[in-house]
Amino acid sequence: MKHESQPIPFDPQPFYKKIAALNNIDVADIKNSELGIIHLAQQKARNTTGWQKDLTMRAVAPLVDKYVGGSTSKREVMEKIQQFGHLTEIILDTHTMFTSYGTYIPGFHFSLVEQREKTPHNNHTSLLIGAMTQEGIEEYAKTVKTIHPDASCSVIDIEGVTTAAIDKKTAKFVYGSGVAIPFADNTFMSIHTNYLWPSLLNNSIDKEETFRQMLSEVHRVLAPNGVMLAAEPLGIFSVDELRDQITNYPFQFRKGNMMPPMKFISKRDMVAYPTFPKRAIAGRDEVFLMLQK
Repeated sequence: MKHESQPIPFDPQPFYKKIAALNNIDVADIKNSELGIIHLAQQKARNTTGWQKDLTMRAVAPLVDKYVGGSTSKREVMEKIQQFGHLTEIILDTHTMFTSYGTYIPGFHFSLVEQREKTPHNNHTSLLIGAMTQEGIEEYAKTVKTIHPDASCSVIDIEGVTTAAIDKKTAKFVYGSGVAIPFADNTFMSIHTNYLWPSLLNNSIDKEETFRQMLSEVHRVLAPNGVMLAAEPLGIFSVDELRDQITNYPFQFRKGNMMPPMKFISKRDMVAYPTFPKRAIAGRDEVFLMLQK
């Protein structure tokens, strides 16, 4: 079952400002540019015959160079392209093409609720492995702190330019790898990944060994009753191979733990979180029932 997303109150101005900051462009120029024109055309179309969301993103794609700009750092360019994609999808309310942590907030949210109900605790400690944008880190911290207001959030990445500058009140950024996590044993009650595995494994010579190292490190730094929450694409391993890899470690692994993750249909709904409109979530009821088994 899919719940159709309905219009929600939305102010695009903060997101225009963030796009303008990517390449030091005046925000008024952004609103009067091709992006602003597309946005206005979209609003008019919605009042008549509807809007083809996928066509919108194809129209925006050529604008990346103008809004992102050049940089001597390949990583910084990659981060800004990802950020531009996220912000544009929010402004234009398109189908999600640039996935981020926020896309899968419903799955992370309900898994954290399940953990809290089974093992109530204070001073929740949490780690996000890998992040391409500050927005992704903010989405992660907002989710964890919605369930655990007193939570301490950290993020690690082997690189990071804009992400390394994240406000320490949001999360503590530390340079580090998922196969050599720079924290002590039994530190975290939750460890999160979101599309980490492709970048981690596709560049490795021995995928199985790299995955084994990551699982070993995650298990080492997880506290008793801690959980690993991963929204990752299959294809690197088959389901059976993945299950075999995971069960080689003393993780508690149940049937309901491997499933298509709940996700927001629209980035607009992600912005509205934690209001959490039921209509905004794909597969919420069915997957929530699976989580309870």
